[in-house]
Amino acid sequence: MINITEDPLNFSVKKSDLCVRLQGLESGRKGKLGIAVDIFSVAPSVVVVEVKKSIGDTLEYNQFCIKELRPVLKDIVWIGNFVPA
Repeated sequence: MINITEDPLNFSVKKSDLCVRLQGLESGRKGKLGIAVDIFSVAPSVVVVEVKKSIGDTLEYNQFCIKELRPVLKDIVWIGNFVPA
């Protein structure tokens, strides 16, 4: 089960067992920002969480990730050096 402890600012939230959908309440440059969060169980004590923009402006999504998401996950997320194939 997914628990969200705080109400995300300026987002409406829809939850199910393995995913969360965030929809921006305010319109940006390309409409409302939509974010999809999918959770995959890899092992009993390990999960992979994929966060991706489903709709809206890429710049607004990147700002959300840098200013809102990354700071709250800093203690549990490993950020490696991404090298495109």
